[in-house]
Amino acid sequence: MSKKVSSLLILVVVVSLSLELEMGTQQKRLGLLLVNLFVQEKLEFLNNLHRWTMRKFFYFFVVFSFLFSNKLFPLDVVVKDDNNVPKTTGYVEHYFWEESKILKPDGPCILKKLQIYFVGDYQNRDTIYIMGDPSEGYLPPTLWVANYNLKTDPIIFDYPGKPGWYEFPAGNIYLAGLDRVVILHRLNQKGPFFAIDNDGLSTPYSSFLMNPFENNSLGGPCNYYIANGDFLVRLVVEYVYPLDSTSAKPPVPQFFDVTTEVGLTLPDGKYIGSNDVSVVDWNNDGWDDIAIGSYFFQNNGDGTFTDVSKKFNITASMTSWGDFNNDGFIDCYALRNGNYDENLKMVFSLDRVYKNNGNGTFTMLNPKDIFSLPYPSPSEDFNLSTPNQQDSIPNPYNCITPLWADFNGDGQLDLFLANNRVGVTVAGNYVERYFPDQLWIQDKNGKFKNVTKTAGLPQFELFSPSSGALGYYDCYGANACDYNNDGKVDIFVANYRLVRDLLYKNNGDGTFTNVGDVTGVQGVPTAAPNYFGHGMGAEWGDFNNDGNPDLAVGNLGHPDWRGMYSNPSLIFENQGPPDYKFREVHQKMGLKFFEMNAGMTWGDFDLDGYLDLWHGQISYRAEGDGGEPKRPGRIYFNTGAPDFKLIDKTWEVGAIIHGPWNAVRIDYDNDGDLDLLVASPFEGVRLLQNDLERKGNWVEFRLIGSPENSVNMDCYGTKIYLYAGGRKFYRELMGSISGNRCSQNSNSLHFGLGNTRIIDSVVVVYLNGFRKKYINVKANNIYLIKYNDELNKLLTSTPVLIYPKNFQQNLPDSLCLAWNFVDGATSYEIIISEDKDFKNHQKYFSNDSTLCWNKGSKSKQYFWKVRAITTKDTSSWSSVYTFFVGNPIPPAIQLIAPINDSKKMNLTPTFKWSRPKFQKYLDV
Repeated sequence: MSKKVSSLLILVVVVSLSLELEMGTQQKRLGLLLVNLFVQEKLEFLNNLHRWTMRKFFYFFVVFSFLFSNKLFPLDVVVKDDNNVPKTTGYVEHYFWEESKILKPDGPCILKKLQIYFVGDYQNRDTIYIMGDPSEGYLPPTLWVANYNLKTDPIIFDYPGKPGWYEFPAGNIYLAGLDRVVILHRLNQKGPFFAIDNDGLSTPYSSFLMNPFENNSLGGPCNYYIANGDFLVRLVVEYVYPLDSTSAKPPVPQFFDVTTEVGLTLPDGKYIGSNDVSVVDWNNDGWDDIAIGSYFFQNNGDGTFTDVSKKFNITASMTSWGDFNNDGFIDCYALRNGNYDENLKMVFSLDRVYKNNGNGTFTMLNPKDIFSLPYPSPSEDFNLSTPNQQDSIPNPYNCITPLWADFNGDGQLDLFLANNRVGVTVAGNYVERYFPDQLWIQDKNGKFKNVTKTAGLPQFELFSPSSGALGYYDCYGANACDYNNDGKVDIFVANYRLVRDLLYKNNGDGTFTNVGDVTGVQGVPTAAPNYFGHGMGAEWGDFNNDGNPDLAVGNLGHPDWRGMYSNPSLIFENQGPPDYKFREVHQKMGLKFFEMNAGMTWGDFDLDGYLDLWHGQISYRAEGDGGEPKRPGRIYFNTGAPDFKLIDKTWEVGAIIHGPWNAVRIDYDNDGDLDLLVASPFEGVRLLQNDLERKGNWVEFRLIGSPENSVNMDCYGTKIYLYAGGRKFYRELMGSISGNRCSQNSNSLHFGLGNTRIIDSVVVVYLNGFRKKYINVKANNIYLIKYNDELNKLLTSTPVLIYPKNFQQNLPDSLCLAWNFVDGATSYEIIISEDKDFKNHQKYFSNDSTLCWNKGSKSKQYFWKVRAITTKDTSSWSSVYTFFVGNPIPPAIQLIAPINDSKKMNLTPTFKWSRPKFQKYLDV
């Protein structure tokens, strides 16, 4: 037996003996160390099979000892901000008021218990609520919205009339890393009360009272007050990533911000603020490009982008893309809004359509050449005498979603223009005007004709006495779908201002019927029968792999009394045939209620075969402005069958951006996993590169239609059913806009497959009813599917780095680098450098997906990346990973206390110094 194995046996004995003695934190550190050693040893298998085989049993023994020891778990930690000294007098009897406490653990944890110091001299029954915080610490929720964010059943407590600490089991509630918890109760006559401490309020404020009888500045009940001190209310938690008596810091981001590195900034390096963003391949090279308002960035195919805005010369606030003339090059609808008169009536629209010339330039089209007059309802609402109106798009409304789709199945794209409101303050009064949505069908001559009335869409002002229909709605996001799988394109409209959402069923005869009420997707009932949600966007996706598209709807909703009348964000599970009704499941799945929820994006980000969900959260101010808290979007990972729970992993993966309206899917580097392009007006549009540990394989498809067969060139209206490993997967490409007001995902249809490598069959269903089946398809490839043609590999996918992990430390100077196998690769090029920009680097080639490297030096940081080479092309470079040979040299320690030349110190001074990164131990 080798010396190393003997040493390992001793280690096993030591660990086994210490399991009953060691604290959870130290055990976890050692456990992680051993797991890393195991991974490293596994890689050495390439050169040392016999030695690794002898060792692996012992590593498994140690790791399993840690996993199953009853002493593994870290210590309970108390989360509090009080000083532990309760005030005993001064409690005012505020009957029916609410007392609430907001607490923020330091990281992901299990909430095990509550500790509350109650005061009051009378016996009474109390009800304690454990709730999520919808306002990110700004203000606590109220019992008006308790059902939206309850973490567990209310705790009923019979207070004996004796002040003191009381402890309550919390039911082992999982709290995500960004979560705050609100402990709330409603005051009874004569208490009991949450005790307050005696040194005033700490900041940020966490202890509040709410008077439900007093009107606030908005004219409704619910006025908040700050308590006179910190409530003695505490959480007892167990951290998932313990470090001493707190949580470890978040790990290295796995959604890594590469915005600056890839070139998606202004010339001065500043980020581009925007509420929306679009992904489109405007030059048909298989690499997705990016449009942010009037800025256009073309993908170079090497992990970088080039700003081509001046060449395009397109002016827009937001863009929607579709090849309306079927020439093979995708065109652009540019939103610009319009000019209004003093009555909030638009004088003319500034929106424009730009034709893609196919040579890297665009031509702005004259609206009269592609739109047929007259304007909608000109005699009722608008005076057409202004000459320049004839040169504008005949949609005299505030368009927010120009949706390209083929609604009549003739192979030509049509336009659904979803319009929202305009508001202005007149004589101190805020006045709003709402506008109707419009449907334009393209005729055989390439002109768009307004068919809104004949299609059966509503035409009257909301609550107008003459209204016989649903009225004008304040749209904040529309998208195309085929909710009932009948082969016709339907329309879903998410509406603001508490009106019902709309689902227009395509009847196939040129008319549509709103079925939002009968299917259940108009919203869920509230305290008022005609009030629903503040719809901020929606997206369709089959989260449970049953082949029926489900619907996620983002709703802004307030945590005060207004919450009685508004929906939180919702998820509707499609029940399928024969009725295609929907069941609302957001609470069952675990989607959280936040006040400023916005756009939604489905995508299988970890490749486990189940759609995950990103959900935006807007803000009206920059973080810190006027006390504005950080309001990040959230990313939820789908646990899959049978429960389909959504687990918030935002803290772990690092996708933390303040105030994003929406995010869109893009595989910008064609490495097979979905990256996120997040749009925030304050922090700018950010490209988050997906470096998640992969849980499976993948495949992507890009589609080209056939107009002569009544399939538009974009293949909008196409579905793909994929069968692999005994499972069914479904994706659809119904139209251009999805998720939010005017954001567009990549037109590439992406599937995570889990552990399946061989795809049994792929069935493509086109809008004309034609079905094409492909069998025995290889996973981990990007394919181009032309109408009724064979499957063609589009390009070589980009390698994904496997080992060492990004930012891994304490590695030996000789190690094996590993990445995934790329189909068709004959060799791989690897470069390693001490510089992040690779100015000075070592270049290597390998015929397989590993490289054993022995040029490392202790305490040095290295960067590396890989690309695949085939007989036809070369892939893009992989993500850049970094690792440390040995440990990084820590920075110099800064002494804090006592200060230099201190005098008259006591005999037991306390010495303090800065805590350096990477420390292993300190010599004092």
